[in-house]
Amino acid sequence: MLGFYLAGLLDFSGLAYIPAGVERLILFLYPTLVVLFSALWYRKPVTPWERAALALSYLGIALVFLHSLETVPAQLWRGAALVFGSAVVFALYLMLSSMRMQRLGSIVYTAYAMMAAGLAAGVHFVISHPLSALDLPARVYAVVVLMALLSTVLPAFLMHAGIHRIGAGSASIIGSIGPVFTLFLAWLLLGEPMTLVQMVGATMILAGILLISRDGADTKTVEKD
Repeated sequence: MLGFYLAGLLDFSGLAYIPAGVERLILFLYPTLVVLFSALWYRKPVTPWERAALALSYLGIALVFLHSLETVPAQLWRGAALVFGSAVVFALYLMLSSMRMQRLGSIVYTAYAMMAAGLAAGVHFVISHPLSALDLPARVYAVVVLMALLSTVLPAFLMHAGIHRIGAGSASIIGSIGPVFTLFLAWLLLGEPMTLVQMVGATMILAGILLISRDGADTKTVEKD
């Protein structure tokens, strides 16, 4: 419910207020949050590389945030807070689910997690909406089904299959290209601006994520050796 329901709800709620490119950059701060939470709860030491990565990532998001403040000042704070809350919740989900995933296997665990999220979403809808809200055009349901299959179910199983084959560190490095694709597609399909400041901020954020992912992968390799 944390990873696929609450994090998704906060993310989509924030997306109603801020551009998709900014939303994706904020959301992809979750690897840095995992490092911070691990340091606080598990007393895991933060390496110099991780400190540099954290500083770089948050300077990058500050740059993008301040630049976006000029275009959507009335909505940016609320949207950014909701999306950052989604990143916090997803980071908690990753930390709490790691041991369960090792015991159950990634495919079984992902299926359970999605069923729990579906149940929570159904209960939320029944409480907050009348049944008449389901009276929507067939095209809306077609789009929803495509989003559920192509943007949620398939990526989740592919991500866990990739982690199983190449490890979480390498998977995180490859997945870090996501915000760049989002910036480009938001510019191409939605007409959102893609400025030099955004690209510089995105580069700083991705560099920080890559540093954390690489440092984590190197640490696991050393421990295994």
